[in-house]
Amino acid sequence: VAQPGASVSIGLQEVQHKKLPAPFESSCIHYWNETFFGEVTETIRQKVNRNFISYHQESCHAICRIRHLVGKCNCTWTKIDPKDFANLFHAPKCEEYDSDQLSCLTKNDLAMKSSRELCNCQEACEMISYDVTVSSSKWPSIELWR
Repeated sequence: VAQPGASVSIGLQEVQHKKLPAPFESSCIHYWNETFFGEVTETIRQKVNRNFISYHQESCHAICRIRHLVGKCNCTWTKIDPKDFANLFHAPKCEEYDSDQLSCLTKNDLAMKSSRELCNCQEACEMISYDVTVSSSKWPSIELWR
């Protein structure tokens, strides 16, 4: 937050991370078709988001989590699935006040969170992150008036 009497400078630098694919030790993934979610993600790309091409480890975990919960509970909950990935698995929404369904979701979601290796989602071969720098100084500076 910029304070009165201060000059603020904000810097943003894109950082590209590129890993070598197999057979190198990184075992990274370039595209969704290299995963066991290839068919599902193709459906996402066609029906929901045409730009859903690049593989992201976080999206892999989200889809895996939903697939697991649908398999265990036969339904999904919007609070767990804000992007509606469960629709791809033809799963109905859980009833908000059905204690059995909510118990199933809670129990199995906790198991998923504590055991991320169930998904086997490898890191992406290419990632972009951003380095942010923020600096501030008094303004106007006394140096300007000398």
